[in-house]
Amino acid sequence: MKELKKFFEGIAHPSVRLFRERIVGLPPEEQREYFHRAFDCTLHGFDTYSGRFQSFFHHLVRAYSQEYLDYLHEKTLLGRLRYPLHDGDLFRKIVYLTEGSCRRAEGSGKELAFALLLSFGYDLKISTLHQYMRTERLDTVDIAELLEEIYLV
Repeated sequence: MKELKKFFEGIAHPSVRLFRERIVGLPPEEQREYFHRAFDCTLHGFDTYSGRFQSFFHHLVRAYSQEYLDYLHEKTLLGRLRYPLHDGDLFRKIVYLTEGSCRRAEGSGKELAFALLLSFGYDLKISTLHQYMRTERLDTVDIAELLEEIYLV
Protein backbone atom coordinates (compact mmCIF):
# COMPACT_ATOMS: atom_id res chain seq x y z
CA MET A 1 0.00 0.00 0.00
CA LYS A 2 2.89 2.35 0.70
CA GLU A 3 3.96 2.08 -2.93
CA LEU A 4 0.45 2.92 -4.12
CA LYS A 5 0.31 5.91 -1.79
CA LYS A 6 3.63 7.09 -3.25
CA PHE A 7 2.21 6.39 -6.69
CA PHE A 8 -0.62 8.84 -5.94
CA GLU A 9 1.51 11.31 -3.98
CA GLY A 10 0.16 14.83 -4.33
CA ILE A 11 -3.21 13.57 -5.59
CA ALA A 12 -6.17 14.32 -3.33
CA HIS A 13 -8.38 11.60 -4.79
CA PRO A 14 -6.91 8.55 -6.55
CA SER A 15 -8.85 7.45 -9.62
CA VAL A 16 -8.78 4.73 -12.23
CA ARG A 17 -8.06 7.35 -14.89
CA LEU A 18 -4.99 8.61 -13.02
CA PHE A 19 -3.87 5.04 -12.35
CA ARG A 20 -4.06 4.26 -16.08
CA GLU A 21 -2.26 7.47 -17.02
CA ARG A 22 0.60 6.69 -14.66
CA ILE A 23 1.17 3.11 -15.81
CA VAL A 24 0.56 3.53 -19.54
CA GLY A 25 4.25 4.01 -20.37
CA LEU A 26 5.49 1.16 -18.21
CA PRO A 27 6.38 -2.28 -19.60
CA PRO A 28 3.45 -4.74 -19.51
CA GLU A 29 4.99 -6.80 -16.69
CA GLU A 30 5.39 -3.69 -14.52
CA GLN A 31 1.82 -2.61 -15.30
CA ARG A 32 0.59 -6.05 -14.22
CA GLU A 33 2.59 -5.71 -11.01
CA TYR A 34 0.82 -2.43 -10.16
CA PHE A 35 -2.54 -4.05 -10.78
CA HIS A 36 -1.59 -6.98 -8.56
CA ARG A 37 -0.50 -4.64 -5.77
CA ALA A 38 -3.80 -2.80 -5.96
CA PHE A 39 -5.73 -6.07 -6.11
CA ASP A 40 -3.80 -7.30 -3.06
CA CYS A 41 -5.07 -4.27 -1.17
CA THR A 42 -8.67 -5.32 -1.84
CA LEU A 43 -8.01 -8.59 0.00
CA HIS A 44 -5.89 -7.43 2.94
CA GLY A 45 -7.25 -4.82 5.33
CA PHE A 46 -9.60 -3.17 2.85
CA ASP A 47 -11.64 -1.75 5.71
CA THR A 48 -8.56 0.03 7.10
CA TYR A 49 -8.06 2.21 4.01
CA SER A 50 -9.48 5.69 3.74
CA GLY A 51 -12.77 6.18 1.91
CA ARG A 52 -10.99 7.66 -1.10
CA PHE A 53 -8.76 4.59 -1.47
CA GLN A 54 -11.70 2.24 -0.93
CA SER A 55 -13.56 4.08 -3.67
CA PHE A 56 -10.53 3.85 -5.96
CA PHE A 57 -10.21 0.08 -5.39
CA HIS A 58 -13.94 -0.40 -5.99
CA HIS A 59 -13.81 1.50 -9.29
CA LEU A 60 -10.59 -0.24 -10.33
CA VAL A 61 -12.11 -3.69 -9.80
CA ARG A 62 -15.26 -2.71 -11.70
CA ALA A 63 -13.24 -1.26 -14.58
CA TYR A 64 -10.88 -4.24 -14.72
CA SER A 65 -13.18 -7.01 -13.53
CA GLN A 66 -11.74 -9.65 -15.88
CA GLU A 67 -8.19 -8.89 -14.75
CA TYR A 68 -9.32 -9.01 -11.13
CA LEU A 69 -11.06 -12.34 -11.65
CA ASP A 70 -7.97 -13.76 -13.36
CA TYR A 71 -5.86 -12.51 -10.46
CA LEU A 72 -8.17 -14.16 -7.89
CA HIS A 73 -8.09 -17.45 -9.80
CA GLU A 74 -4.35 -17.48 -10.42
CA LYS A 75 -2.86 -15.82 -7.33
CA THR A 76 -5.19 -16.77 -4.48
CA LEU A 77 -6.73 -19.87 -2.98
CA LEU A 78 -10.10 -18.88 -4.42
CA GLY A 79 -9.02 -20.26 -7.78
CA ARG A 80 -8.79 -23.73 -6.27
CA LEU A 81 -12.07 -23.52 -4.38
CA ARG A 82 -14.34 -23.16 -7.39
CA TYR A 83 -17.10 -25.73 -7.49
CA PRO A 84 -17.04 -27.99 -10.58
CA LEU A 85 -20.49 -28.12 -12.13
CA HIS A 86 -22.09 -31.30 -13.44
CA ASP A 87 -23.96 -29.43 -16.17
CA GLY A 88 -22.70 -25.87 -16.43
CA ASP A 89 -24.87 -24.97 -19.42
CA LEU A 90 -28.11 -25.96 -17.72
CA PHE A 91 -27.04 -24.34 -14.45
CA ARG A 92 -26.22 -21.10 -16.26
CA LYS A 93 -29.63 -21.01 -17.97
CA ILE A 94 -31.46 -21.64 -14.70
CA VAL A 95 -29.47 -18.97 -12.86
CA TYR A 96 -30.17 -16.46 -15.59
CA LEU A 97 -33.86 -17.41 -15.61
CA THR A 98 -34.16 -16.83 -11.87
CA GLU A 99 -31.70 -13.96 -11.37
CA GLY A 100 -31.16 -12.12 -14.62
CA SER A 101 -34.08 -12.39 -16.97
CA CYS A 102 -36.61 -10.42 -14.95
CA ARG A 103 -34.10 -7.80 -13.76
CA ARG A 104 -35.23 -8.43 -10.19
CA ALA A 105 -31.66 -8.50 -8.99
CA GLU A 106 -29.88 -5.30 -8.06
CA GLY A 107 -26.74 -6.11 -10.04
CA SER A 108 -26.05 -6.24 -13.74
CA GLY A 109 -25.67 -9.28 -15.96
CA LYS A 110 -21.91 -8.78 -15.96
CA GLU A 111 -21.87 -8.79 -12.15
CA LEU A 112 -23.84 -12.04 -12.21
CA ALA A 113 -21.35 -13.51 -14.71
CA PHE A 114 -18.47 -12.37 -12.46
CA ALA A 115 -20.05 -14.05 -9.41
CA LEU A 116 -20.62 -17.31 -11.29
CA LEU A 117 -17.07 -17.34 -12.64
CA LEU A 118 -15.65 -16.61 -9.20
CA SER A 119 -17.54 -19.48 -7.60
CA PHE A 120 -17.93 -22.16 -10.25
CA GLY A 121 -15.61 -24.02 -12.61
CA TYR A 122 -16.43 -22.26 -15.86
CA ASP A 123 -13.49 -21.61 -18.17
CA LEU A 124 -14.96 -18.54 -19.82
CA LYS A 125 -14.39 -14.81 -19.83
CA ILE A 126 -16.92 -12.52 -18.14
CA SER A 127 -18.06 -11.06 -21.45
CA THR A 128 -18.53 -14.52 -22.99
CA LEU A 129 -20.58 -15.86 -20.08
CA HIS A 130 -22.64 -12.68 -20.02
CA GLN A 131 -23.34 -13.02 -23.73
CA TYR A 132 -24.39 -16.67 -23.30
CA MET A 133 -26.73 -15.73 -20.48
CA ARG A 134 -28.29 -12.93 -22.50
CA THR A 135 -28.92 -15.02 -25.60
CA GLU A 136 -29.54 -18.61 -24.48
CA ARG A 137 -32.84 -19.70 -23.00
CA LEU A 138 -34.17 -22.85 -21.44
CA ASP A 139 -35.82 -25.00 -24.06
CA THR A 140 -37.93 -28.15 -23.82
CA VAL A 141 -34.85 -30.38 -23.93
CA ASP A 142 -33.34 -28.47 -20.98
CA ILE A 143 -36.58 -28.72 -19.01
CA ALA A 144 -36.81 -32.46 -19.72
CA GLU A 145 -33.20 -32.88 -18.58
CA LEU A 146 -33.92 -30.91 -15.42
CA LEU A 147 -37.00 -33.00 -14.66
CA GLU A 148 -34.95 -36.14 -15.20
CA GLU A 149 -32.42 -34.89 -12.65
CA ILE A 150 -35.20 -34.09 -10.18
CA TYR A 151 -36.75 -37.54 -10.51
CA LEU A 152 -33.37 -39.22 -10.07
CA VAL A 153 -32.88 -37.54 -6.72
